[in-house]
Amino acid sequence: MSKLSGVKYVRYWHDRHAKDGAAYVGNIHKPEDVWKQGERFWQAIVNAIEAVSMPDPTHIVELGCGVGRITRLLAARWPKARVTGIDITPGALATARIQVPEAKFINNYRIPFSVAAPDLVVTCTCLQHITDPEVYADAVRSIKQRSKRKAWLVMLENNRPGPRAKHMAERVVEDYQEDFSPEFEVRSVIEYGSRELDKEPHAVIVARKGGN
Repeated sequence: MSKLSGVKYVRYWHDRHAKDGAAYVGNIHKPEDVWKQGERFWQAIVNAIEAVSMPDPTHIVELGCGVGRITRLLAARWPKARVTGIDITPGALATARIQVPEAKFINNYRIPFSVAAPDLVVTCTCLQHITDPEVYADAVRSIKQRSKRKAWLVMLENNRPGPRAKHMAERVVEDYQEDFSPEFEVRSVIEYGSRELDKEPHAVIVARKGGN
């Protein structure tokens, strides 16, 4: 199945949000289930973070924040940190601004130079949806270039090889590890099978920029 180009990728998520509103993420049809799924994903992220010695961040960027379901939990865990959410869907960002008024939100698919360098970058089922190679490479490059020295990166992404739907990329843990190398060194990987977090297998990858 053909994958989405950069322009079609943006239009796809705009259309999904216009159709489904706050329930536009995943194959979920009830808004309340979106938040419940977010809490499951969040617990997996917390488990991975607690497996490494990561200091409290001062500036967190969530790339692909959507309606803010992970953003609000990041802000609650680290109330002293600045939190910036980035997403390509204006409608989702409008919801996120209501959910997390203390955070800053930006309409983009990458970390722009206008955003102060973060010491923690989080992606939650974001990179798996970027199927255009150039858009994906640009998003990855922005994380590498815009994050602080010794920054941390936490990714919760799909971890199933083989053909997928047109809005899903065919990437697994090893792909992300290679794509963020050598700038980021993986410190922890926790894998989840089908239906443990969602219908698809997922993995949480924790990496640090600059190694030791």
